[in-house]
This record gives sequence, C-alpha cells and structure tokens, in this order.
Amino acid sequence: NLIHSGDTICNIMSVDSSKAAEKFLVELGFKIWKNVRVTNYDCGTITTNSELVFKTGTVIWTACV
Repeated sequence: NLIHSGDTICNIMSVDSSKAAEKFLVELGFKIWKNVRVTNYDCGTITTNSELVFKTGTVIWTACV
C-alpha cells in the first residue's frame, strides 16, 4: 500500500512523469490510496483520516524527492 495525502503522487515531477511513476508502482503490485492521511501507527496498525485501516509489519515513511 502507498498512502498519499494529495491527489497526485510525486507532484514535483512533470505530469507525465508522475503518471508514469504511478503506473509503474501499480504494475509492481502497489495499491495506491490518494487523498488519505496517516493519523496513527500503533502495534502494526495504521489508521487514517478515512475508514481505511491497515495491518502491517513494516512502515516506510518518505517524501517524493
């Protein structure tokens, strides 16, 4: 899962590059959740500002660079 608070991933890139990056991630098997923010992480559970809740063993917090 990739959780992104905006409506475009890697929005510092060109529109075409951003779309290509998203397509690549989806082809790798990522489920992309846009306009969603992580509000908490506790004991393997990620909660968001929506109804989405994820169980996970690993969290990687990053920003598009």
